[in-house]
Amino acid sequence: MSVLRSLFWLLQRQFISLLFIALSTLVPYGANAQVEKGVITGTVKEGTGAVLQGAEVTLQNASTGLPTVTSTNGEGIYVSPPLSPGEYVVKITASGFDGSMQHVRLAVGQRLSVDATLTVGPTIQSVEVQATTVQFDTDTATVSNLRTEEAVHNLPLNGRNFAELLGLGAGVVPGQSQMAGFIPYAQQRGPTAYAINGQRMTDNRFLLDGIGDNENHNGLGVVIFPPIDAVEEFREQTTDADARYGRAAGGVINLVFKSGTSHYHGEVFEFLRNSALDAKNYFDSVAKPPFRMNTFGVTVGGPLFPGKNPKTFFFADYAGQRTSQGLTYVNTVPVWGPQGVGDFSLYAQPVHDPGTKAPFPGNVVPASYRASNRRLGRTFLRSSPVMPARTYPVRQPQTTSSIARSGSTMATPLT
Repeated sequence: MSVLRSLFWLLQRQFISLLFIALSTLVPYGANAQVEKGVITGTVKEGTGAVLQGAEVTLQNASTGLPTVTSTNGEGIYVSPPLSPGEYVVKITASGFDGSMQHVRLAVGQRLSVDATLTVGPTIQSVEVQATTVQFDTDTATVSNLRTEEAVHNLPLNGRNFAELLGLGAGVVPGQSQMAGFIPYAQQRGPTAYAINGQRMTDNRFLLDGIGDNENHNGLGVVIFPPIDAVEEFREQTTDADARYGRAAGGVINLVFKSGTSHYHGEVFEFLRNSALDAKNYFDSVAKPPFRMNTFGVTVGGPLFPGKNPKTFFFADYAGQRTSQGLTYVNTVPVWGPQGVGDFSLYAQPVHDPGTKAPFPGNVVPASYRASNRRLGRTFLRSSPVMPARTYPVRQPQTTSSIARSGSTMATPLT
């Protein structure tokens, strides 16, 4: 009985732990970090220019169908709670006035102003406005660049690295001209080191869904490297970022993952690069070294529980990369005399026995001596500053593979 009781107690603890992890992924988004959210605000007036108090404002997410309801205050101003980036339908109604309906796009970290003027009329009528003009942030002095999902997907990116789009912003230059020697793993997945407005490349702040994503060991990379197929959009703030971000003397890169919608959607992709169209390296005297890189993955999202009015959504993605690349190395070896290996007769400098310091007759090392002392070659090369030599390219295959996984969930919003 004691064994069964212990086993039951162990299973109970594991079940509670798994339940806690599952619930933590479904926390309502009102409790999450707010730095990646946006806000829709505005002023509601009547035809005479007087403000309307108590007008009902409904902000409906076009992708999920979830509404957020608020109202205007005594000055006719309404301010929404933090909202996820996306398309929204803004409906404004007031008793005795025609309604107003506007379609707008809320970007990451944006404070969007949507004003409305209602005319006297029955409440069953409404005026629909399609927002086709570019929206400007008139409520903030922050200088930033928005990279939409279309830009991330369609602009050419070497290695499908979203961070290469940072260099398109004003005042942004690469922080490293080249990478040599030992490269940190965070940098192997793609360079993210950029200097913004003259600040150090380690002074930038990367945020992923509002959570800090900096690799703190050397500040040169990000912890989670999101595949571009999972990126909804990101904003690159280069000047006068809000105090809510903090910790960034350089720029703030605020990236948002895609989220699930009211309909299931997904994609499967595979990209191939090889050496067929590559040019020869200067040292590739015989043939080009082989190169093959496969980048593949899948994304899927939708309602967690199918139904007419879903309220909980999910989005998950997987991406992997396999690279097989041949590298050409340059090796320099001595030129032997007529007797072959060990014949240094072509060199004017005498060759000595490293142990006795006695010169070898005719600068030829006997085969018996070479068999007993294998350090001779290294000793001679260190002691000969000038000698005739030949250079041979050596091709060596090198295979690397990397995997990037990420996922996100969104639960019913708090109202």
